[in-house]
Amino acid sequence: MPDAANLMHKAFMLLEIKAVNESARTFEGIASTPTPDLGGDIMDPFGAQFTLPMPLMWQHGKEDMKDPVGWVTHAVPSPDGIRVKGNFAQLSEPASLKDQLDRAWALVKSKLVRGLSIGWQPIKGEPVKGTNFIRWVKWGWHELSAVAMPMNTEATIQNVKSCAAAASSQSVHPRPGASGKPPRSTTMPGITERLSELESKSVEVKTRMSELSTQCDGDVAKLAPEELREFDTLNDERGPLEENIKRYRGMIAAVGKAVPVSAESGSDPTTASRIRQGDFKMKSNLPKGTLFARTVIAKARGRGSIADSIAFAKSAWRDSPEVAQYLQIKANPDTGASGNWGELLNITTVIDSEFIELLRPATILGRLAGLRPATFNTKMIRATGGTTVQWTGRAAPKPVGEMAFDFVTIDIAKCAGIVVLTEEQVMISHPNADMVVSNDLVQQVAQFLDVQFTDPTVSAVAGTNPASVTNGVNDVASSGTTANDLRLDLKKALSFYAAANMGVAGLTIITTSYVAMGISLLVNALGQPEFPTVTMNGGSLMGMPIIVSDNVPGSSTSSLLILIKPSEVFLADAGGVAVDVSREATLDMAGGSTPAFSLWQNNCVGLRAERFISWQKRRPAAVQYISGAAYAPAA
Repeated sequence: MPDAANLMHKAFMLLEIKAVNESARTFEGIASTPTPDLGGDIMDPFGAQFTLPMPLMWQHGKEDMKDPVGWVTHAVPSPDGIRVKGNFAQLSEPASLKDQLDRAWALVKSKLVRGLSIGWQPIKGEPVKGTNFIRWVKWGWHELSAVAMPMNTEATIQNVKSCAAAASSQSVHPRPGASGKPPRSTTMPGITERLSELESKSVEVKTRMSELSTQCDGDVAKLAPEELREFDTLNDERGPLEENIKRYRGMIAAVGKAVPVSAESGSDPTTASRIRQGDFKMKSNLPKGTLFARTVIAKARGRGSIADSIAFAKSAWRDSPEVAQYLQIKANPDTGASGNWGELLNITTVIDSEFIELLRPATILGRLAGLRPATFNTKMIRATGGTTVQWTGRAAPKPVGEMAFDFVTIDIAKCAGIVVLTEEQVMISHPNADMVVSNDLVQQVAQFLDVQFTDPTVSAVAGTNPASVTNGVNDVASSGTTANDLRLDLKKALSFYAAANMGVAGLTIITTSYVAMGISLLVNALGQPEFPTVTMNGGSLMGMPIIVSDNVPGSSTSSLLILIKPSEVFLADAGGVAVDVSREATLDMAGGSTPAFSLWQNNCVGLRAERFISWQKRRPAAVQYISGAAYAPAA
């Protein structure tokens, strides 16, 4: 067998054109993987490992065109193969490349080129019992090519004809949808026809084997050499035939048990059919935050017109149609993009929360487990005094105690910022532009929230912002840089929890990566780490998990070491980021009160992002900190 790790394999399939959009040059069809008649590979559709969008090549780049001709944007494995959707690229210049792309599209559209060849690498294979075939149950799929004939020399004319015949007999038909009418058939014609062929072939094989066996009275060793080879060949064919017959019968039985989706599941048959097939579920392969960033960019490119924003999203990002659907839903929430309430909820929820999901691991708040959930402007009760319980003698009066309560209310607070982009920056078409926007927004918001959450100088401003969790806390000044100093400082800080009758179980430490690194470098007299579970990325110290953030206040050599009990801190979070776009506003770039910068006059776009979030300690002693922490080995 060739080196599986380094050799790129090819496998021939047929492309059945099911729908063509001339203006967008899109296509969809079935890439069927037939069973070869001679020795070869059998591809398990569900074993394909791939990433979308995938390059669509022309003749594997070996003919007159070396570059990709388009993209494969959808690929869904099924028992009969892999359903594919994609589009051919369109360019106006250079003229030579435009002509090549136009020619490729014309050949496919006219069905002069109707073959597909996958470029793949084997990962895990299993021999097919009784044959020389290998069934690949796991394989890497790297590119798809439009081909007239397979280009690998191992594929003979006989193989190609066999593949074509098998693929043409396995046409996959759409599943019954919610039309309100009975489905025309409970089975799939391509499958039943293929099953009939296999059963006929099986009868022929068994009949011929029976004839040969009768000639020799059951002792096949007495057969002539030519007849013995024929008997052995038929015997080898019989096993795979029976396996395929069993497989196709199971598929037909599964289809027969399927229950059509009722019309009540969607407002139109197309939507209901899509729900049944499952492609309404959003599971984007794009990096987290891309959909949110593309939504922001589309708003900016729309120049205030939602129709222009939607049109741009559709043309620029064919691999993420959710962006255009989201903009349409927001513009017209009553009808939405498709008319199905479940799909609308899914799309809006995913994109609205995607930025927060990307932001969460970048912030202290996002990594701090166990914070007490709260809601804005809602009174939450808390106990300030406990009951009295004592041992009592027989017939003695029982102690009486009265609990004390008060209320905590989390005021609405929001953090907001305006990012100014030039017209040229908005128009940029580099593939990574959306991630640049997303990453910049994440970094700015994460830095701001981390500082506001941990800086002791941040005090509460009514109606504007909450106080930091360290505001008003007793400052435990660091007593030195050694391991013993660290133990002494921690003991002092922990004593405040004991004084407040608050347990220390569940505490978390927050500090900078520099302080954590210094602690990890402390060693004893034998050169062994004093705190082996601490690293510059966090870890744990004396059983307390460490969260590192370089936004914690301090200098390049020292910082705060904060101890926090998450269950004693309320967090109110609306769970989304609202982004608005303007090209006409006049901004105060200096932070004063006099407008000085016109977006319209300077050809700029302003992106305003707002997030509703606030916090408050449930009890004052929930947080303690050590200032000037700079634990490290002596120089």
